[in-house]
Amino acid sequence: MTTSSGKIGSQRKPKQTRSLLTVERVLIAAATVLDLRGFDGFSMQSVADEASLAIGTLYQYFPNKYAILEVLVRRWYAKSNLFDKDQTSLVPNVEAQAEIYFNETGATALLEAVQVVPELRTYDRLTTELSVDRLAQRLSGDEKLTPAHIAMAQVSIFAIDAVLRQSASLPREEAMETVAVLKQWVEALYSDMDPEG
Repeated sequence: MTTSSGKIGSQRKPKQTRSLLTVERVLIAAATVLDLRGFDGFSMQSVADEASLAIGTLYQYFPNKYAILEVLVRRWYAKSNLFDKDQTSLVPNVEAQAEIYFNETGATALLEAVQVVPELRTYDRLTTELSVDRLAQRLSGDEKLTPAHIAMAQVSIFAIDAVLRQSASLPREEAMETVAVLKQWVEALYSDMDPEG
């Protein structure tokens, strides 16, 4: 992804097994650095050190730290189970996102990066818009899509994301209680989405 500010360059696409393993090693190291040092302590050198690679090797695969962050963000969103317009419940999405927020190495620092790096913020916004669009389509059912459907979808997606982001900084037990309440809220709010419910 190349952007107007040019922070994020294109990642070299590895083809050989050894190269794929090196990229995976870099991504694991990057997540570990984010987890241990936070976004402010994240650098190409810190990732190279954590991965036990020469800095030059790292630059063969990623032109800068933002390219590494972009791959981590894309993977995160791929795992976060974007709302599918044929779903009858949002609970699986809440559970998938909670799993990432609470158990993914470096998730809290990656969230910080998404807020600070304009290119990542743009990707976050586009992904959120896609989820809102899919949920609004599901809410409209056979009816014409209205601004009310879009507003309901926006409020839901934004509320779920906000609660999960806040919960990630809470003690584990309190966070899990908050997620349980969030799931109950989602179930109650969307109980009419289930054709059999």
